[in-house]
Amino acid sequence: MRFKMKKTAILATITSLFLLAMITSQETKAAVDPVSETAIEYLLTKLNDPQLVLNAKADDEFDVSTGWSTPVYESDLEIPVDKIFLTGATRPGTNIHFASVNFANIGNAHFSSSRTFHLKANEVYHLKFIYGIKIAQGEANGTIDFNGTKKTLEASDEIYEETVSSPTDTDYVITMSFEAKPNSSLFLMVGYDGDDPDGGIHESKPVEAPTVKAPEAHSQLVEGTGEPGNTIKVSDSQQQEIGEDTVDSAGNFTVMTDRELRYDEHLSVVQLKGEYTSDPTEVTVVDTKNPEAPVLNDVELEDKRVTGTAEPLSMIKVTDAGTGEEIGSGKANEEGIVDFELTAGIELYQQFQAIAFDEANNPSEPITIKVVDTIPPAAPTVDDIYDTDTHLTGNTHEGNCHVTAMFGNQSFDIDSNDKGEFDFDLKETFAAGTTVSVTAKDPAGNPSEATIKTVGTRKQTEPPSVDNIGDKDTKLSGTAEKNALIHVTINNDNYDSQAGEDGHFSIPLNSKYAAGTTGTATATGISGIASNETHFTVIDNTPPEKPVLDKVIDTDNEIKGRSEAGSHIYLAIKDKITGDTRNFENDATSEGDVKISIEEPSSAGSTIECYAEDAQGNRSDITYSKILSSKELDLTLQDITTQDCVAQGDISRAFANYKVQIFNRVYSGQADNRGHFEISLDHRYEAGADIEYSASDEEDETQIHDAKVLPRTPTVD
Repeated sequence: MRFKMKKTAILATITSLFLLAMITSQETKAAVDPVSETAIEYLLTKLNDPQLVLNAKADDEFDVSTGWSTPVYESDLEIPVDKIFLTGATRPGTNIHFASVNFANIGNAHFSSSRTFHLKANEVYHLKFIYGIKIAQGEANGTIDFNGTKKTLEASDEIYEETVSSPTDTDYVITMSFEAKPNSSLFLMVGYDGDDPDGGIHESKPVEAPTVKAPEAHSQLVEGTGEPGNTIKVSDSQQQEIGEDTVDSAGNFTVMTDRELRYDEHLSVVQLKGEYTSDPTEVTVVDTKNPEAPVLNDVELEDKRVTGTAEPLSMIKVTDAGTGEEIGSGKANEEGIVDFELTAGIELYQQFQAIAFDEANNPSEPITIKVVDTIPPAAPTVDDIYDTDTHLTGNTHEGNCHVTAMFGNQSFDIDSNDKGEFDFDLKETFAAGTTVSVTAKDPAGNPSEATIKTVGTRKQTEPPSVDNIGDKDTKLSGTAEKNALIHVTINNDNYDSQAGEDGHFSIPLNSKYAAGTTGTATATGISGIASNETHFTVIDNTPPEKPVLDKVIDTDNEIKGRSEAGSHIYLAIKDKITGDTRNFENDATSEGDVKISIEEPSSAGSTIECYAEDAQGNRSDITYSKILSSKELDLTLQDITTQDCVAQGDISRAFANYKVQIFNRVYSGQADNRGHFEISLDHRYEAGADIEYSASDEEDETQIHDAKVLPRTPTVD
């Protein structure tokens, strides 16, 4: 952009200023006092001559002849600053506009005035100024500072040019300043030539805004042209960047945005070159394409809803295919989902035409849909029926449905009326507990779920039967009418359960109950009338502890021990030698003592089995024992010589175990019912070989005895 600067007046031409300086010099020389009041008044009169000030105008943003700020000025002659510093001046007969300092003999003085230009980021500013510096006489020095570039040498209508740009906002400052002694004169000037097309300050962009085509809605492309190599960035109306691209060598770009563009949304597109960013090009998303035809489902008669998919945010209009009358309309959501209810009444198999209109009101091709009924009717409501009823009544919720009722394998059919009511005349009664299944079909033939009822009765439920429950049981079982609700009370504890199809029930108990505890049970069956109570008592089903028997030896004819007081004791002895079993029984005393006569002793090693049974028939675990030998356990080993291949010995108890080790060979086994044993040696042993032998049974074991292999008896010829 180019800014034209406003024109203002200037005090005089440089020639005129030099003339004033000469006049001041002449007057000063003629005066007695070089800084007399007469000379100063005369000079000020000349400086303010109306012929030297023309066309004063207001300050302009980029007019160097106006807008100056003078924070520093002092004159010991107290000459006002507006008498030496003029702004907004125009040189007579030209289009040169400037600000100037012009004085002669203002005593000791110093001065500084600045013109500040506020330069914007990402703009290029071309500056072209005219400046002048002239020291007419005396001791004075003046400086013109162009934002750090200082001019101090005398000059007349010199040109100063500079190009300035910055990625951030910045200030450009021009300063005119001087220091002056008495009787000195000075001229400073900064301006521009309005007739020079490059004069003053011109503003332009380092990078131009890109050219952008209006993007299409529902696409992700933003296309246009720019300077090759530059970066293009696209932002939405929320200043969120949604894509960027690089301008190709042909000057074209295609930005792929990170989402679909929405119709009528506003985008801002900028071009970046290095650190500079162009002004944004604002574009609005258009929609010039017709939307795809919507994909819609047939309309269900019951809910009247139009469902399916269409272009996101498009408006779906539905009309009667025959009359063209509008039946309803609705809008697809941002995901393209269509779901709205028709406002007008509809009929089964009625046909509609549906058209989608996008946000730009572009229409799709029409499609045809129809009214259908694929939704099954609700399961019918069926009134209770009892074993004395000959009618079955209910409601199908919608009118004119075909109703089927199944009583077991027997079928009945009827149609409901306009209100959905039906009434079967069964002409017979059905037994309580008979299952009834009722279904309905709507006029479109859709079947409902079945409603299941059971023929009831008004008879009181029979009392349940309760199985025996013992003091160690953790559940209670029994039988009742099938599916009946069971309520049990034991010792103020309440339990509820339900019988199965077979009438059996089993109820877990929270605890065991002591023998003698009483309880009640009731059943509520199909009639809903609770039965009378069944009473029961917890029995003792805890078996006694198994009996404890004293030690029994092979000379005893009586067995003693202890068991539960009053329990009946069963005892069996299986003889070790004969294998015969003898059975005995007796009652424990009230103190729990047991005494059983076995008539005659049994051989050692015979086994005993004994258990107790209480008055309720509960049996204890079995106590196992053996009859022990009355003899001390000992083993006698016959001498073994170097010629023996067999070793023999005897143990004091039948069936006791032996162990014989000769040198490093071990022989072991069991004695017979007389305590005798024989060992076949695997070879003859040398005289002096060590022998160790011992015996053991379930009760005892002997010490280890030592012996040696003996020489054989010599052969006598």
